[in-house]
Parts: sequence; structure tokens; C-alpha cells
Amino acid sequence: MDETGITYPGVSIKEEMRDETESNLSTINTKEEERPQIFYDGLTHVKQEEEVFIADEGPMIVIEDERLNNHNGLNQEKEEGEMLISDEDTKELEINMDLKKYEIHHNTVKKRQCHQCPYCDYKTVIISNLKRHIMARHTGEKPHQCPYCVYKTVGASDLKAHVRARHTGEKPYQCTHCDYKAVQIIQLKKHVMSRHTGEKPHICPHCEYKSTESITLKMHIMTRHTGEKPQTCLYCDFKAVTAGHLKRHTMALHTGEKPHKCPHCDYKTVGATDLKKHIMARHTGEKPYKCPHCDYKTVGTSRLKAHITARHT
Repeated sequence: MDETGITYPGVSIKEEMRDETESNLSTINTKEEERPQIFYDGLTHVKQEEEVFIADEGPMIVIEDERLNNHNGLNQEKEEGEMLISDEDTKELEINMDLKKYEIHHNTVKKRQCHQCPYCDYKTVIISNLKRHIMARHTGEKPHQCPYCVYKTVGASDLKAHVRARHTGEKPYQCTHCDYKAVQIIQLKKHVMSRHTGEKPHICPHCEYKSTESITLKMHIMTRHTGEKPQTCLYCDFKAVTAGHLKRHTMALHTGEKPHKCPHCDYKTVGATDLKKHIMARHTGEKPYKCPHCDYKTVGTSRLKAHITARHT
């Protein structure tokens, strides 16, 4: 307010006390008045937006325009059309974004679960598994050829295991409990569970039978409970539970084929297990199966079982 009594809107006005002995200075906040104000000379002043009226007398009064505070960074107000986001809102947005990413990934995985075998009901998420299935079960294709013999197989891993077992003799997987070595890691795991830990995670739903391997449990169920024998011989009425059993039957009784040849001598056999036992018994002297009751060791599980039955039960 100047000497004429006119108030200028949007202006910060300070009126200092002339009495320097007054030590306590206070700030007075006045309320906005709704009616028009009458000033000197009979002029009428209508209160402007964001303007605060002050009295003519009293202690020091400080009136600050909020627009100046905004300019000085003292008070931040939301501009028109601007969105102020709190920390809680930010966290919620981040969570929603993570959930959206998960939903996109989940939908992508669901879309991948559509690899259907064109010959049967087999389904898989991984396309390579479907290719192996089709070659092994339907087309009979075996693209991986052994460089040392006529052996062929569906998968590269199978060929690698064959080369180690039949030609190089390499056994890179060593048991930490005994001297047993294996060509494949899966063989070592089965050995540890069956010979040392006693773990048998696969349980028959029909009886108390437990197995180290899922394939062994499947064979047990078909042999002992369902009687299913899906493998049929092409030359006779023989039926088998597994393809391996049927293959050994066919080679032993019909074709005379002996694909498993000893790398140390002229010995040939139908089954891989027979060749393995032959090599350990005749050449390496390895006896991986040890009796838990004495120092007896043997080449195969059947001999170990017979020994335990005869000597310890």
C-alpha cells in the first residue's frame, strides 16, 4: 500500500517498525476478505487473486508473493497440465512394469508350447526334442555316424558317449565315493544314488517299488502291473517292453548282428552291457560294484546281488 492507500497486486511489501527498542518481531498471517475494501479518497479496491491485505499499523509485516517464491525455488506448485508423482506412485509404476514384462514373457513361453508331433500325440516345448523324437520313433533317421565303426545314432551326445565307451575308453566322470568312472554324467548320478546315497526318487503308484530312474519305473509298471508290451518283433510273435530289449532279441535270434565290438580283442556281442562286462572282466580288471558287508567286488550288479544273498543273508 503506498501513500495514496492503493494496494498493488502481486507485490511484496515490507513495513518496518521505527521503534528499534522493540526486539520481538512477529509475522502476521491475515485471512482473505470476501467484501470489497474502501481506501483513502473513497476509492474502492477489489482484492486480486493471491493478494493478501495488511493493516496500516502494527509490527513489521512481511508479505511475499507466491509467484516470486516459485521463481526463487521456495515453493513448487503444479503447473496446469503437469503431473506430480510421489515415491509411492513411482514404486507402483515400477511394479506394474515388472508385472507387464512377466506377462509378456509368460505369454511368449505359452506360445512356444505348441510343437506337436505330426505322427502321434507327443508334444514338447523344445523343437530339437521333437526332431529327435520323430527320427527315433517314426522316420528311423540316424544322421550321426561313428568315425570308427558303422554305428549311427539320432543325437550327437549319443555318438559322443558311444565313441568314449567303444573306442577311446575315456571316462571323464569320477565317483567321489569310490573308484567308479562313467562315460556320461547321467551314469555317474545313477551310480551314486544306487550305490552310495540309496536315493530312489521315482515311486510306483501301484506298489512300494522305488527306482533311481524314471525309465526303470516305467518298465516296472508295464512289466508288473499293466502287462503292456508295446514293442513287437517283425519276425515272430515276440513282444517287449522296451525298444532295446526288442533290438537285442532281433539281433540275437533273427539277424545275427553283433554291433558291439571289443576294442582290445575280436569279441563281439549284441548288448552294450555285455561288452562293458567283457572289457572289465577280461582287459581292465575294473570291478566297480563293491559289497557293503565285505571287501568283495564284482563287474555287474547281478553278481553282487548273488554274492550278498549267498554270503550275508
